[in-house]
Order: sequence, then C-alpha cells, then structure tokens
Amino acid sequence: MKSLKLGLLVRKPRWTLSLRGKLLLLCVVAACIIAGRFGTYPFLALNSPIIADTLIVEGWTPDYLMNAAADEFRRGHYRQLVIVRSVHEPDAEDQRKIDIAAIESMTRMLLLNGVPSESLATVVYPTAERDRTYHTALAAKRWFQEKKASDSFNVATVGPHARRSWLLFRKAFGNTAKMGIVALRDPMYDSKHWWRSSEGVDEVMEESIKYVYVRFFFLWA
Repeated sequence: MKSLKLGLLVRKPRWTLSLRGKLLLLCVVAACIIAGRFGTYPFLALNSPIIADTLIVEGWTPDYLMNAAADEFRRGHYRQLVIVRSVHEPDAEDQRKIDIAAIESMTRMLLLNGVPSESLATVVYPTAERDRTYHTALAAKRWFQEKKASDSFNVATVGPHARRSWLLFRKAFGNTAKMGIVALRDPMYDSKHWWRSSEGVDEVMEESIKYVYVRFFFLWA
C-alpha cells in the first residue's frame, strides 16, 4: 500500500451508536414529535383569565371571533370591553380607511352579540412596523393610566397567539397591573387536530417561532 507508506491515509477510531443507542434515539425523536403534535397548541393557546372589570380585545382579531369575545364578556361579568388597534397615519389614507373600517366592523359585531354600547371603548395608536403586539400593550397601558382605570384586566386574542400576547403585555405593564389571558378558539380549523389543515399548521408554526423570539431575544423590556 504505497498510499499508507506515503502517509496519505490514517486510521482513526470513532464512536457510533449501538443498536440499543439507535433505538433510544428513535424513541426520543418519536416522543418529541408526539409532544410537539399534541402539546404545542395547548401551550401556545394559554387560557388563564382572572377576575377583572376590563376585557381587552386585540384589534387585529378577526371580526368573526367577536361572538366568542362577547361570550367571554358575559361569562366574566366585565364592566368594559376595550378594542386596542393600530391605525395608519393620515398620509396613508387608503390603509387608514381599512383600519377604521375594521374597528367599526368589530364594534358592530360586538353590539350584535349583546355587548352594551356604553361598555365599549376603542384605543387607537400609530401603526408600528414591528413588535405590534408590544405596541398594543403600551397603548393599553397609556389608556389605563389616562383613565385611571382598574389595574386588573384580561386580554382576549386568537388561540395560539395567547401566550405571546400574555408575555408581551406583562413586559409592557411590569408590576403595575394584574392580568389574565383568554384564548379565543379559531373556528377556521380544529384546534385538537391543528396539523390536519394548512390554516392550523401555518398559525401554530408561525406562533411557535415568534414565541421563541419574544421569550429569548426580545430586547424592549
């Protein structure tokens, strides 16, 4: 073997998995897949309301979920429901009209579902290019400070967005308020079998990535 004599090849020992090790690795991978499949949605769609006078509804929530928000309003015996939504500046007139129309649509659906008009309030703030949920929380905080409102509330949002919203509201408010979270179930897909529809997969996967970002890399607070 001339190559060995010339020093071009060298033999090195290496570690590799035994049959038992490969079976253990396979079991771990399978367990992770099962945990992700059945545990991801319940983890993200955190539902932990507290007793409070005010229910905050994130303004980007689809108006077809306003019946669920109204149900929560009645269930929790709230005194006030506050919609918090970003609105574009006047120079973006077309988009501003869309934003205002969305607020009006949400309000109309809430009224149709039995929320009294005197219990409804709307908080608007300039649209932010990034970290929109955090800016929503800051706008809500300013409203509470200006109105000298109760320091306890629940936030209602779309299913798997709930844990991220809860985390960002806590970052924005700090220790100045007590807050709970309400996950509104999206009827566009079966939450118990979210992986069976593209809507469920898109929403759960997107929220998983965004939650990791907020949990470990978010630098505002």
